Amino acid sequence: MKEVWLIYKQKTLDKNGNVVAGSKTSCKVESAEGANKIFRAANLKNWVTMKAEQYIFKNSDLEFCVQDVDGLGLYLEIEQRGSMAKEPIEGMIVVAKSLGLPLGDDFVGVKLPYELYLKRRAGIGA
Repeated sequence: MKEVWLIYKQKTLDKNGNVVAGSKTSCKVESAEGANKIFRAANLKNWVTMKAEQYIFKNSDLEFCVQDVDGLGLYLEIEQRGSMAKEPIEGMIVVAKSLGLPLGDDFVGVKLPYELYLKRRAGIGA
């Protein structure tokens, strides 16, 4: 039987919406079905279902997550341990360049479930 975890994330944002601090707490739950029942009983609505395959790569201070999201596309997430860079885009550029990864110039903050919701609401994709 697969383990099911409820993860609570708390983030502090600056005036531009960039994460400047954060914490995460995990709690094991009995089952995904049980968690869904609790959410429905709390009058929460399932506003999007997102299916994705994720491939994680890491070294001592960097973690890369390649996410293949059904209905959205391919995303590369870079997480640097112990770093809360004041300019996240600059931090990403430095890391990507040090690894020889080509980057475009259209940097935007992305919240994948919300992007998928907007796309489906607009009638684009499945």
